[in-house]
Order: sequence, then C-alpha cells, then structure tokens
Amino acid sequence: MKKVISMVAAALISVTAAFAENTFHLGAYFPIHSFEIEGEDISSTIYGASFDYVHVAESGYTWKIGLEYGKASTSDLKSVVKDEDLTGFDFEMEAGFGASFIHNEKMTLSLTGNLGFRVEILGADESIPGDNVSTTYGETILFGGPQVSFTYRFNPHIGLFADLGLFYNTGAVVFEVSSDNNSYDASDDENVTGFSVVPKFGVAFTF
Repeated sequence: MKKVISMVAAALISVTAAFAENTFHLGAYFPIHSFEIEGEDISSTIYGASFDYVHVAESGYTWKIGLEYGKASTSDLKSVVKDEDLTGFDFEMEAGFGASFIHNEKMTLSLTGNLGFRVEILGADESIPGDNVSTTYGETILFGGPQVSFTYRFNPHIGLFADLGLFYNTGAVVFEVSSDNNSYDASDDENVTGFSVVPKFGVAFTF
C-alpha cells in the first residue's frame, strides 16, 4: 500500500512540478468572427500567422502578449459594380493574464483572460468606362474573454502548442463606396457586438 501511495505521489509531483518558463509560440490562426448588421449576419474567412510570447512564473502565474496577421475575405458583402467578394487583411493584438495549472518541463496547460483589439479592412477596386469605383468595408473591434493554451515539449526547448479563445466583441464597422466621378458615392457605419472563436496551433520554443 505504501508503495502505491508513493507512486501516486511521485506522479502528481511530476505533473505539477514548477519551473520558470519563457515560451515563444509561432503558428497559424483561423478565427471565426460574426456580426449582425441591420438584420444580416456578416462573417469573414480569415487565415494567417500568429506570434505569442508567454511567461509562466514558478508559482504558475502566467501572462502573455500576442500578434496575428492574416488574409481576410467575405462573401456576405459584394463590390457594387461586378458583385465580387471583398478581400483584404486582418490584424489583431492582445494581452492575457491568468494561471498555468499543469506546468513542468514536458507540458504546460494555461487559462488566461485576454483583452485586445482587431482591425479588418476589406475592399475591391473596379474600373468601368469613364470611372473607377472603390468598395471598402472596415471593422475596428475591442474583444475580451478566456483562452486555453496547451504546450507539449519534445525536449526542454522545442514542442507544439494549441490555443482556443472565446471572445466577446464590440466596436464599429464602416461600409463605403467611392468613385472618381462621385456616381457611386455612399457611406454607412454601425456599432456592432458579437462573439468570435479563435483557434491557433504551431511550434513552441521554450528557453
């Protein structure tokens, strides 16, 4: 019986053994954003690169900062002349604070509360006889919510990570059409709220 208890205690210690950790995450992100504007759902297809820096103290206290940049497009909004999808970019930046519940040389499991902002610009430029028409859709969003992060290391310095965030979003969107001859000019802006799911995965470098 004593041997069994000793084995269980050793296993628990190996799982929760703490050490100070500094990790860079380099990977891909595929966020899912959706907003309702004047009764219509507007969503974007986004994929791109993500970069995070994570610090975990020996106590388990965890903080992180991150950047994401990707290509974005939507089929829910169209260019006014040729009815084409709008394309552009998505940029996100956030910081998070929380705790790591599993924290050892092999793996780290963290839960943080993140706050950040996002800018997305989509558009299309079209030429017609005697005029050039530009269609632009932009989002400026503040977001916040929980993010779970798991890192598994093959050796003390290199491994893989996966993140999943669920965020509440609030901000403003602008839809604008302009042309050289002012024949298509129009503009509309709305305050919006909604939720987003942001998965990430990639390579982790710990030092």
